[in-house]
Amino acid sequence: MRDSRYAAQAAGEVTSGLGQLPDSEHDSEWAAGFTVAAAESYADAGDPEWAADEARRAAAVCRATCSIRLAASLRRVHAHLREIWPTVPAVRELGDEVRTLVRARWPG
Repeated sequence: MRDSRYAAQAAGEVTSGLGQLPDSEHDSEWAAGFTVAAAESYADAGDPEWAADEARRAAAVCRATCSIRLAASLRRVHAHLREIWPTVPAVRELGDEVRTLVRARWPG
């Protein structure tokens, strides 16, 4: 089991670093990968609402970029959140968004 203090610190560091990116990089697929990492860290820190918020930010990039990699990462994060906090509204809402990514018909 991960130490929630370190997970919270990691989430804060990743989020802070993402905030320092140039505006042109905020919605890039590679940056969204780090947003997913922040979501995972917030989940490990015991904060499902923050985790779901970060994951929703990454989901918006996933939709815009049609990233199969991001979609898979988001499914994994949501499954982890749902396992621990199945009744938290933010987790349920994230599930709705992730399901739309899975059903999306992307070119290619």
